[in-house]
Order: sequence, then C-alpha cells, then structure tokens
Amino acid sequence: MPFVCLLLCRPCPLSQTISCACGKSSYTLPCGAEAAAAAPRCVQQCLVPPTCRHAAAMKPHKCHFGPCPPCRFSCGTALPCGHTCRCSSCHDTPPPAVAAFQQPKPPKSQAAAAVAPSRKAAAAVEEQPPAALAAAAAKAMLAAGQAQQTCPACTASVQVQCVGQHVTQTLPCHSAKPFSCGQPCGRTLACCNHTCSKACHTVEGAAGSSSSAAAAAEGFKPQPCETCSRPCTNPRSCSHPCPKPCHPGGCELCQADCTIACHCGKTTLHFPCHEHQQITAAAAAAEGISSKQQQQGLVGKLCCVKPCHKQLPNCPHPCRALCHSGPCQNPEACSEEVTVRCSCRRLKQKWLCSQVQQALAAADSSGSGCYDGATALKLLPCDSGCTAMQQSKSEQQQQQSV
Repeated sequence: MPFVCLLLCRPCPLSQTISCACGKSSYTLPCGAEAAAAAPRCVQQCLVPPTCRHAAAMKPHKCHFGPCPPCRFSCGTALPCGHTCRCSSCHDTPPPAVAAFQQPKPPKSQAAAAVAPSRKAAAAVEEQPPAALAAAAAKAMLAAGQAQQTCPACTASVQVQCVGQHVTQTLPCHSAKPFSCGQPCGRTLACCNHTCSKACHTVEGAAGSSSSAAAAAEGFKPQPCETCSRPCTNPRSCSHPCPKPCHPGGCELCQADCTIACHCGKTTLHFPCHEHQQITAAAAAAEGISSKQQQQGLVGKLCCVKPCHKQLPNCPHPCRALCHSGPCQNPEACSEEVTVRCSCRRLKQKWLCSQVQQALAAADSSGSGCYDGATALKLLPCDSGCTAMQQSKSEQQQQQSV
C-alpha cells in the first residue's frame, strides 16, 4: 500500500516565464497554473515578412502565434497578353506560419533542469522565439524565389477572327489563336470574275488577314488562292466564245473567220469577225449614201474587184461596172450594141442600148424605154427598097394563086 503524506504541502516556490512569439513580451506563471496559461499580448510588429507580390501595399500586423493573416488583395498582375490576372485573391505562397502557442509544462528544479554541456547549443537554437524561426524561413523563401507563383492562364474574353476573315468567335485569351472556319475562301481571283473556292486559309499580305507569324505558328502557312482555269464567259457582241481562259477586263477583238458575199453576190469574202461586224454595220448604215462614198468607206471592202454582172433594170445586159453596193447606176446609159431592124426586117443597124432605150421611150406613151431582148426591135423606118421588095412579094403570091 503506498504511503500517503498527511501533512499539508506548502505552495511550490517554482515558476516559469511565458513569452510572446517574438520574445519581447512575457509574464511569470507560477507552478500549477499551467492549464490557465495564455499567450501574452504583444504590441510589437510581426517579424515574419510578407512573401507575396503585394508586400509593399500590406499593412503591418502585431506579433502572433500561428499563420499570418492572408493577403486581401486580388492579384491584378499585368500578363504578357496585355490583360491583368483575373484571380479574385492573391495566389502566391503564404509565409511560413509561426509555431502555435503550446501549453507550458510544469517547471523543473534547478537540479532537474541541468543539462549536459554538449546539448546547450541545440537547446539555444530551440529556445529562439517562434516568430524569429518563421521569419528566417520566409526570408529563405524570398531568396530562393519560391514565394511568388505563376498566374493562371488568362480567361479574358477575346474576339478572334478566322484566318480568312469570315467568322468571329469569342474565346478565352489563353486559347485564342488563329483558326480556319472551313468556309470557302471567297477572295476575288486574279481574273476578277470568280472567287477562290479553297477552304478558309491565310494569304500573305492580304488586307485584314491574321498575322502571318501567328498563323504559321499554328500550322496555317500563307498559301496563294487558286488559279482560275475556267473558260472565259464574258458576253461578246458576236456568237463566238473567247478562246482565252478566264481573264480580267474585256476580251480582245474576235479573230474568228467569217464569210460574207460581195456586193454582186458572186464571190465569198473572208474577214475576221470583228471586221465583219464593222462592215455589216456600215453596210446597214450606208443606205441613202452615194455609191462613190460607200466605196471609200468600210462598205467598199465588200467589192470583189470584178464586174458586177447584175442585169440592168431597163435592158437584158449585165452591169459592166466593178462590184458595187446598191442598185446599178445609170442603167439608161448602157453602152452595149443592139441590132435594130425595120418592120419588114430587111434593114438592120447596130445601135447602142442607150439609143434603143431612148427610141422606145419616145415611141411609148408611158415613156418607158425598157425591153427584154426577146422581141425583135423594129425601130428603123422602111425605105423605097423595102416597098419594092414588098410589091415583088405580093406579085409572086398573086401569080402562084392563079
């Protein structure tokens, strides 16, 4: 059975000192009051330096046990993209926390507290104030560059156009990069008549196109638009298609071979299409213009340089003038020789056709001098010989009848 002392013990004369985190404020705690011990209040500033990027703007705080108050600032750091970090709170590593306040153990007597000389150095380190230890660790973090953390990817909304400038998308800044929308390019080709049908692509030097370096970095290397290989479809004044592939501007003069009859219609002439159109238009506009003026203009190219050979309107003879447009000129002046006879056909002479026409016009009450050449022209008067020949024929007929 253990021995129990029945005498009342006197109060313990031992005590210990309770210090704040920095060691500058303290009070004496008697033995036996350890359970009621609390950290002393200290008005000194905390020894632990701030480790975040807002250290210069943070207000100092008093000495304390445990972690320092967190930074209340939003990040706001300027990013390489030109925006600021959108984090609502500071994301840097907080400084090392000061060791928490621990309830003291009962004090020991001087004999029990004696330690060996070899352990005095380690005890001296352990007896440094907790705030000093945390401050040293914070300074080591700052020296090693381990305090400030990289900002997260920028989430600012950015308007991004496709490389072909067709559509615009709203993307987070960190994922905003050149892209192809897949639509047909649509840029006007060198022919100025059609557009590029390639899928959306970037073109070196094109107005408003995405940066060539940025697009190339994403795999969109500048490439030329397609070359138009379609046939030319420009409307022309003739029915011949343009022989060249699709091209800008107007077509060249049509050189297709065209044929047209000469004025007299006996020779086929060949002209380039553009000249054929000019001659045809000039021929249509030449009505009412004298034959001499026509021969001097474009209509004159339709002359085959051969005799006309059209039948004159007043006689059965062909026109002897060179191939010409319009009606034959001066048909009444025909110079062909015509045989004329008297009514009994005994006499005959060679007259000019013009003389025949004049004689017929004088004999005809209508004044027309036209004749067809099928009927004998009896324009000479009979003479005495004709009368004697007719009387002789009459006598012979009477004798035969008797």
